[in-house]
Amino acid sequence: MCSFFSCIVTKEGKVVWDVEKDSHDDLLIMAGIADKTADPDKMRFARVEITPPNGDVFEKDIKKWTLKVDQTITPHWFTEHTEKLCFGALKECLAEVIIDGETLPLLEKRNGLWIRNSKIEVVKNCKIRVMRGSSQVGVMRES
Repeated sequence: MCSFFSCIVTKEGKVVWDVEKDSHDDLLIMAGIADKTADPDKMRFARVEITPPNGDVFEKDIKKWTLKVDQTITPHWFTEHTEKLCFGALKECLAEVIIDGETLPLLEKRNGLWIRNSKIEVVKNCKIRVMRGSSQVGVMRES
């Protein structure tokens, strides 16, 4: 199991992530990428993790989050631009999974959710990873 936000970034700048996958190996399979070299000039991807300060995934200031290449060798093509692409993917992920301080009548067909200090009347066909603070769900239905 890797950290909250794990992704694969390719040499071409594609960032692969999934709200339900924390494993780089799973992400490589999902992207159809084979791990075949340890030569930093020939590497086609990098394993990346971005973690929040003190493990607080509700931290809204992503400038406080820390990016690390989660492998022993960093590809030569991995630059500040590549880091910006990864942080862009993190922003997308957070927008998709974080619910903080909200009141919602219905939450439907969402996965990998982290909920804090929110009140949700009905949750339907969702996967909630974590509920914190004073979060409340009135009704949970279906899967």
